Amino acid sequence: LKHKMFSCCIGDPGHTGGSKEMVCCFPAVNTEMEDLQGREAQTDENVAQLFTIFLERPRDSRLGLELDLTDGRTLQVIRVESGLVQDYNKTRESTDERLTPGDCIIAVNDMRGDASKLLQRVDDGTLTLEVQRPIQFEVTVDCADGVLGINTYHASRGTSVLIGEIGPGAVHSFNIKNADKAVQVLDRIVAVDGTFAGEGGPKDLLQALEAKRDQVTLTLLRLT
Repeated sequence: LKHKMFSCCIGDPGHTGGSKEMVCCFPAVNTEMEDLQGREAQTDENVAQLFTIFLERPRDSRLGLELDLTDGRTLQVIRVESGLVQDYNKTRESTDERLTPGDCIIAVNDMRGDASKLLQRVDDGTLTLEVQRPIQFEVTVDCADGVLGINTYHASRGTSVLIGEIGPGAVHSFNIKNADKAVQVLDRIVAVDGTFAGEGGPKDLLQALEAKRDQVTLTLLRLT
């Protein structure tokens, strides 16, 4: 198991080979984040939910988002704090229309496919945010030999670790035997054996992944 960390400002070395860390904070007052653990898995034909948010952003206003850019393609929401998005959420009766932790902004004003360019566009005065809410699912992997065979990336203050590569090991063996449930590159691990990231953030998940066991159950998020 190898890790890499990215920061959109600073790159930090990972503690077991390399984790890349991308975190972007839009200034906001600290509030308690909504917990991914409370979100029900979405299984409707294994298709992630899509919705669009329209915002007007006055100069010097705060979005109130902390974002994870690790996959290089989208802006995953880590936290929603005081700002325009929190105010917008309060006007939505249905949680299906609110931007919440775990959601991924896949396009900003028709720009898509490049996280750094999406980040630049959120400074626009008028914002059209296309959002995808990932499906959540679980797999149980036999790992008696102790080698999962995955390289991961994460944001230092994130709530998940991103699978960047799958090599020889338990996950690859699982995929061969379970093609219909195969773990994929860019899946995000949000819990290990039912334990989600706590105050330690993704480090909690990394430590759990490195523990020796015969089997491990991974809770994953996937964009479709």
